[in-house]
Amino acid sequence: MPFGRKSLRSPWLTDTAGRDFDVILLCYHTMPDDPHVNHPALTSYQPNDYKWWMIADLFETAAPGLLAQFDNFYFIDDDIETDKEAINFLFDSFERGPFRLAQPALTRASFMSWNALRVRRWSGHRSVHTVHLVCPLSNRSCLEACLPGF
Repeated sequence: MPFGRKSLRSPWLTDTAGRDFDVILLCYHTMPDDPHVNHPALTSYQPNDYKWWMIADLFETAAPGLLAQFDNFYFIDDDIETDKEAINFLFDSFERGPFRLAQPALTRASFMSWNALRVRRWSGHRSVHTVHLVCPLSNRSCLEACLPGF
C-alpha cells in the first residue's frame, strides 16, 4: 500500500488479530519516525515514488522473492476506507472464484469511480471490463504478466 504523511491510519494496519493477510507500506514520503513505518506488524520500504513505480521496485529490487511467497496481491490506496474483515472477505471471495484480477465494489459515494465499479444492491460478484487502480486484487500469474507495464 502506498503510504505518506496524510495517509489514513486505519486500525487494520496494525491490528493483526484475525487479519489473514500481510501488509507492506511503500512510503512516498521520507518518514523514518512514523510509528506505522516502524510498527512490528508491518513491513515498510521508503522508495519515495509513485504507486506503480514503487510496486515495480518492490518486486524487482527491494524484495525480489516476494512474488513467489504469495498467491494473491491487493494494491489498495492509502485513502480507501475499509477494515480487515472486508479485506479478509475480499481475499476469500477471490480465492473461491474464477478470478485473476478483481476489485471490491466502491461505495456509491466514492469520489472517483465509474458507475459499473460502484456497489449495487444484491449483485454479488459481477464481471466488468476494467478495475479501478485504487484497489485492484491480482493473482500471481496476472501480476507477473502485468508487472513489466508498471
